[in-house]
Amino acid sequence: MSARVSMRIILVVLLCGTVAGWSRADPAGDKKRAQLLNVKSLLVIPVFFGTDALGELPPPKAGAQSENRHDRKPVLDDRQRAEFTNYLESLRKLERNAREVLLARAAARTHFTVIKADDVDGALKELKITPPELFQNGGRLNNGKFELPDVGQVKRLASRLHADAVLMGVLDEPLKSSGGYIINPTGPAYDTPKVHDKATFDLLLADGTMVLRQTIDVVHPLTKIGARQFVLADWIETEDQIVEDLMNEVTRYTPKR
Repeated sequence: MSARVSMRIILVVLLCGTVAGWSRADPAGDKKRAQLLNVKSLLVIPVFFGTDALGELPPPKAGAQSENRHDRKPVLDDRQRAEFTNYLESLRKLERNAREVLLARAAARTHFTVIKADDVDGALKELKITPPELFQNGGRLNNGKFELPDVGQVKRLASRLHADAVLMGVLDEPLKSSGGYIINPTGPAYDTPKVHDKATFDLLLADGTMVLRQTIDVVHPLTKIGARQFVLADWIETEDQIVEDLMNEVTRYTPKR
C-alpha cells in the first residue's frame, strides 16, 4: 500500500470519527428533546412589555426597581406630549402584534396543539391572574435583565388548562437610531439608521421544569423614503423576526410533524 493511499485512509477515518463526535456532542439538546417528547398541548401566554410605559404591570415588590426609561425624559410641551402619546399607541400595536404572531407561529411551526387564546384569557380571569403576574416581580425588567417565571402561578394555570407545556415571554421597549458618524479605534465610520428590539422567552413543562430560556435580539434597517420614516412598520418586522428566531430554536428540540 502506497504512502498516499495510507494517508487517505487515515484522513477518512479521522473525518468519520469527527462527524460521529459531532453527532454525540449535544447532551443539552438531547435532554431538551427528551423533555418535550411527550408534550402534546402547548399553552402560549400573551407577551407584554416589561416596563411601566403602558401601566399594565402590577406594583413592584418592596426594594425592586421600576424600569421606565421615560421617567428620565419628562414631556414638557405639546409636541413632546403628542410624540409620547403616539409612541404609547405604537407600543400597544406592537404588543397586540407580538401576541398574535407568537400564537400563530407556534401553531404553524410545531406539532403541538396550541390552546386557544379565548380559553387562555378565560382561565386567567378565573384564577385572577394577569400575564405579568406569571413572572417574578410582575415581569418587570430590572437593570435590563428579564425576570424569571413564577413557577407556582404557571403550574396553576397549566393545570387549569390541562397543558403539557407553557411558552411565555417578556418584551423590551423598541429603540430607534437615526444613524450618524461615529469614531472608533480604526477611525471615523458611519452608523446606518436602524431599529432594535429584544425579548426573552421561557418554555416550561407543566410541572414547572425549565426546558428553554432564550433571549433574542434583532436589529433591523430603518426604512426611509424621502423624508418619511416607517418606524412602526420596521418595529413590527423586527418583532416578527424575533418570534421566527424563537421558533427556529424551539423546533430544534421538538419532533417533526
